[in-house]
Amino acid sequence: MKRILIVEDEAIASQHLRRLLGEVLGEEPETKTVETVDEAVEELRKGGWTLAMMDIHLADGLSFKVFERVEPECPVIFTTAYDEYALEAFRAGGYDYQLK
Repeated sequence: MKRILIVEDEAIASQHLRRLLGEVLGEEPETKTVETVDEAVEELRKGGWTLAMMDIHLADGLSFKVFERVEPECPVIFTTAYDEYALEAFRAGGYDYQLK
């Protein structure tokens, strides 16, 4: 089973992303949604994630701060409404960059 960490502070966006993941994967993956940089760091340190999907703007700052505190063992796809962060996302270690 795929385990996907969703780092998103907007409930509607998180729900939409979970639904899309189920459609694309053909099955409902195990997901956990966290809303802050601190929560993302904590979950990524625990490990065991197949994929992380991160919004850029979170309630407590930019998700790039996660990479200053932990090196994710899984690929990270940034999902954001802001196109100006693409280069920074790849420099931080992002695998892909999807605009909402």
